[in-house]
Amino acid sequence: EKFAMVTWFVTFQRGFSAFYRATAVNMGRQYKSRMLRLGCSASAASLICWSAIQQSPSNLEAAPKASSKVQDKVSSLFAELQTGATFPKTLRLPVVGNEPAAEQQYLVGVGMRCMLQRCEYALARAYAIGLYVDGSLLTVAKTVGSGAAADNSEAEALALGQNSGVRKTLRLVMSREVAGAHIGKGFDRTLIPRVRQLTGARQGAGKEALKVFTGAFNRAGLLQEGAEVLLAISGPRLRVFIDGRLAAEIESEVLCEAVAGMYLGQRCVSPKARANLAAGLAS
Repeated sequence: EKFAMVTWFVTFQRGFSAFYRATAVNMGRQYKSRMLRLGCSASAASLICWSAIQQSPSNLEAAPKASSKVQDKVSSLFAELQTGATFPKTLRLPVVGNEPAAEQQYLVGVGMRCMLQRCEYALARAYAIGLYVDGSLLTVAKTVGSGAAADNSEAEALALGQNSGVRKTLRLVMSREVAGAHIGKGFDRTLIPRVRQLTGARQGAGKEALKVFTGAFNRAGLLQEGAEVLLAISGPRLRVFIDGRLAAEIESEVLCEAVAGMYLGQRCVSPKARANLAAGLAS
């Protein structure tokens, strides 16, 4: 009887695992098919679909969710292949107070942040990432990369992208409904070692800045699928916008460097996304 029960359990476990894998693969095929219908080219080696989706009512209705503010402002979109999250070709940050409108920034690449790097499973996908930079940085990056080996040019472009003096924005689009506190906890766990390495101390101004940063997500409540988070870095200042609202403004060069390094540094949270962003910066 015990042998029969063990046999039944093993058979059930194998059947459930096969069903889960088949479901994940099918969901991936549906995303791929949707992107192909929108005119995007599918590449198994890359998470990014660089084909432009021309803005028209039919295309935007067929495309996955995008911020209504973005839909009003852009003339073309790019789509991250696995999630279908759309990214405007150019971006202007929301105006804060009486400040003049921010200069336009340009999309250089997109990718995915997944739990344990298992992006093939829909449930493991946390959010899509897009990197925007000033046009001046693109000019410098191309100049640096011209005539150099591909690996060297991308490494140099990434170094420029991480420079605290370079104005850049990371746009995150949530792949599923998630608690803001969960996102904040993930950032805290990832950034604490970076902040400590940069400061050489377990406590101090860097740690306090990180608390303000994660606190913005703790206060955000539930983030819906398609919710937009902007991490805008300009010099030593980091601004966090959640669905167009300023959630935090922090003056900390250490935190700015740690956040940029989280996506562009050697020990990044998504090597595949980093490779896409590096290629975009260097090309």
